[in-house]
Amino acid sequence: TLGKEGFRIIVQADDAKGSELTLKQASVRHLGRLISELLLGLPFVVAGGHPKKQAMHDLMAKSVVVFRGDR
Repeated sequence: TLGKEGFRIIVQADDAKGSELTLKQASVRHLGRLISELLLGLPFVVAGGHPKKQAMHDLMAKSVVVFRGDR
């Protein structure tokens, strides 16, 4: 998205290789994000206390957001 491009971040699989997301992972992440918004954003707060700073939708999809230079 434009926001991710602007902040130079990418979403990748949370595995040892840091591979690209599959269609299934991307769909689960999107659905999880919608659920988080319906719950008034409270699941986003979880990201602040998580060691990897992952929100609920990232945990559901087994994905991680990283800076493009950290690949």
